[in-house]
Amino acid sequence: MTEHIDISSEAAPTAPVVVKRDRSWNLLRGLAGIAGVVLLVSVSVVSFGLALLAPVGMVVARAIARREKTPLTYGTSWLGAAFGVCFALIIVAAVMIARLPTGTIAKIGKTADSVSTASSSKPPPAWIDRISPGASARARATSSKQTAAMTRGFTIFSTVFGAVLLYSVLSMLIGTAGWAPSLLLTYAFTGRWLPDVRST
Repeated sequence: MTEHIDISSEAAPTAPVVVKRDRSWNLLRGLAGIAGVVLLVSVSVVSFGLALLAPVGMVVARAIARREKTPLTYGTSWLGAAFGVCFALIIVAAVMIARLPTGTIAKIGKTADSVSTASSSKPPPAWIDRISPGASARARATSSKQTAAMTRGFTIFSTVFGAVLLYSVLSMLIGTAGWAPSLLLTYAFTGRWLPDVRST
């Protein structure tokens, strides 16, 4: 007696599934690319080319994330863009300081000292001498050197603090202005808003 094997129940080989991208999806990528180019060129003109350092910083952030084997997030890519612009601003400031005429910084220091000396030379109230004769002269002699030193230190601190604050704000503003168009360009070329760090 022969055994009958029914092969009709066996699963037939399936053809590979081909995912076709919709035309609207390709159109969206094209529009994103055009918008990214227009915005990046516009902010680069306004920022004198500093916004072009934003995508460079994003590439560096991607390389660091790939080396550390961590996912690239919107926050880390934005920080990369901001730091890229900040690095460019530091170079611009260093070049501007190097191109200053000789003695400019010394003149600024002398001006600050003269202002502090003029303010410290203001005569104290007359009632101090009536209470303690000679107190105003002694106070003026001891406070002149301290006032000059304190004023110079405060001037240096306020200058450094103001420069750091200004550079931070400019880095965030220009970095954001260059970061947003870079996301559009990334989406236009790769189909992702952020590149995959696992890709080669």
